[in-house]
Amino acid sequence: MYASAEFAQVDEWLIAERENLLAIIDAASPTAETAELARLLAPALWGLGWWSDAHRLYDRALQAARHIGDQRAEAYALLELGRIDQIGGFYGAARTGFRLARRIAVAVGDPRCQAEALCELGQTAWRIGDHGDAERFYTKALRMACDIDYPPAECDARNGLGHVERLACNYAAATEHFRRSWAIAIGAGDRARAASALWGHAEVVRRLGDNGTARQNYTDALRTARQINHPKIEGDALRGLAHVARLAEDWDSARRYYEDALEIACHIRDRHGEVWSLWGLGHVQRNAGRFEEARQRFSDAYDIAIEINLALAQEEILRGIGHLERQLGNYDAARRRYVDSLRDADRINNRHGRADVLRSLGHVAADTGYLSEACTALAEAGGIYESIGVPLADRVRAEMRAMGCPPPNL
Repeated sequence: MYASAEFAQVDEWLIAERENLLAIIDAASPTAETAELARLLAPALWGLGWWSDAHRLYDRALQAARHIGDQRAEAYALLELGRIDQIGGFYGAARTGFRLARRIAVAVGDPRCQAEALCELGQTAWRIGDHGDAERFYTKALRMACDIDYPPAECDARNGLGHVERLACNYAAATEHFRRSWAIAIGAGDRARAASALWGHAEVVRRLGDNGTARQNYTDALRTARQINHPKIEGDALRGLAHVARLAEDWDSARRYYEDALEIACHIRDRHGEVWSLWGLGHVQRNAGRFEEARQRFSDAYDIAIEINLALAQEEILRGIGHLERQLGNYDAARRRYVDSLRDADRINNRHGRADVLRSLGHVAADTGYLSEACTALAEAGGIYESIGVPLADRVRAEMRAMGCPPPNL
């Protein structure tokens, strides 16, 4: 997992001195120097798996800033505390902190902090499925970042807008945002942001069926993440490689990648990554015929997705359970899960997800002898795929021909 002997030596030292460092900061007076030491130590301990220690240190930095009356430092401490809350899936607490950071930044006249807070509010919104709010926050952040010539926030805003457009199935717009985000990061020598943009672009092209480019982008992001010792991006990239392997039916590789991604997610308390890794392992186990293990993986993923309000994950997990029920011949249960998934897809306006569920409902209808219903569902699914530029439209047409459906008007 670690990029070099130097990182390993630093990690060993931190592990050995962790309790002493925490005790020193706890005993220190609430000064600017104490706040800075807490801020520097927090991400290092988070990367080693001590999420609670990192949260405690960011809170210590916040309290110190408030004690000395440094509002600017308070705003940045709120951003950092919100980010660690966001990783842990505490989106409500994160949003509250980001909003307060933005208000303080406005009051003290710090547009850079305002732009960063807007980006983080956008990140929280798209994670929980509030794509309209996410777009508004990111657009405001982008405009402000460009006005004040602040590349980090411009990079983050474009990255965020890439994800918003991806989830809205506007894949060309998403690709352009990720391309420009990557270019800004490369120009600034910011390897973490460059890797994040590569990962986002891979998420787009994978949905368009370009698994070769997706695999290369995920691999490049993984290499960078390991070189700079960034476990969050490392886990995201591993999970992306697992998705590509699963689509290629390389199930052994998919399992290994998902398991490695899950280990990292649990280690750094990345709840979002944990959900999607469990979801992927559910599909791996389903393919292997280990149906009870698959059901448990899906159930664990769904429980977390409900707990932290991950709307897209809920939709995808329900569809995964529907696939499992269909494999077992439980067609009524499969149909119920698919209908629930369709409701969630419509709630967050996920057209690609709607098409996927309609296709699955068409398969269940065909399996149970309802040919007309199957043809109707598949025709709508194919039409959506065609409209968003996804090559699955051709496959749907072939399925309809095999069933003897009337030619669809795609």
